[in-house]
Amino acid sequence: MSRLSWSTIIQDICSIACFAALNATAVSLRIETIVIDNASTDDSIDVLESKYPFVTLIKNRTERRLGRANNQAIPIVRGRYVLLLNTDAFVAPATLVQTVDFMDNDAGCGVLGVKLVGADGTLQPSCRYFPTPWNVFLSRTDLARFFPATRLVDDMNWDHASIRQCDWVPGCYYLIRTEVIQNVGLFDPRFFLYYEEVDHCRAVRDAGWSVDLLSIHPSPHISAAKAPKPKAP
Repeated sequence: MSRLSWSTIIQDICSIACFAALNATAVSLRIETIVIDNASTDDSIDVLESKYPFVTLIKNRTERRLGRANNQAIPIVRGRYVLLLNTDAFVAPATLVQTVDFMDNDAGCGVLGVKLVGADGTLQPSCRYFPTPWNVFLSRTDLARFFPATRLVDDMNWDHASIRQCDWVPGCYYLIRTEVIQNVGLFDPRFFLYYEEVDHCRAVRDAGWSVDLLSIHPSPHISAAKAPKPKAP
């Protein structure tokens, strides 16, 4: 039986909805749950401690950004794999088991992402490529159509139904082999916001592992700015 540690960062009680859905998908896995409370100002901590006593809770007195907050969980993880899961991402049935199975059967995969869709089912970029001055310029000026050989950061022109190697995957569902973390570390804390995954995936690839996307049942990913506000449990 595979052992999985997963970490998430919460800032308010609306972030807690992912726990029941995630645990319901874990059929044959031993799961360790680590939550970083990022200086919440409501009763998130009370709800977690009363309704989810199995959670290992790290309480931040001040808000820390994505990289630094996730890094706090690394010294205490015990699983063979670590899943970083944003609280605005919801795991589809069987996603956990299928992604762990993929890692079990592909020792060369260091980081694994999954196909992402919005709340309305719209496909989101999930298999991404490193930004360069050239491809960013083409994207922002709408000139990419004149240079079809240039690979853009968000190349959406593929079937999204197959396993695909890419340069980096978004951090909303970010499955990492613990051995990778032991060798290359996790996120560089100097990144204030964004690009932590880009930098980390480059280090993973430079160390000889692949970064892959598994196009299984899509995981809904709702932008934090657009996420619905569920009622407190």
